[in-house]
Amino acid sequence: MIYADYRYYQQEWRGNLPEKDWYPAAREASAYVDLITFGRLKGHSERVTEDVQNAVCAAAEAIAHYDSALSQRSPGVSSESVGSQSISYEGAASVQESRAQALRSAVDCYLLPGDPLRYAGVCECW
Repeated sequence: MIYADYRYYQQEWRGNLPEKDWYPAAREASAYVDLITFGRLKGHSERVTEDVQNAVCAAAEAIAHYDSALSQRSPGVSSESVGSQSISYEGAASVQESRAQALRSAVDCYLLPGDPLRYAGVCECW
């Protein structure tokens, strides 16, 4: 389930991703929110708050922008110089960690680590 639709993204969040880029990014962002909330939102639309929707929008933008930047550079290259030809390579693990950090940072702004949805223990509040 995608927790923020394109209408919300455009009208409330004021995002500017094209719709064709929004849905794959929002699907992944919603899956990430499910992961960090231990599936507490699945099948419970009443639990999808504005903070959840904003977290999905922020994460979707981070995903889309990061993936777009990665697609525009050569695989594994982290920097490149033309004069005296200097190239630095970045390992796949480093690229994935950078992307994961961008995703975490985007979501943490709206779903704080102390939010009850993110509590890893048993909670009778659900």
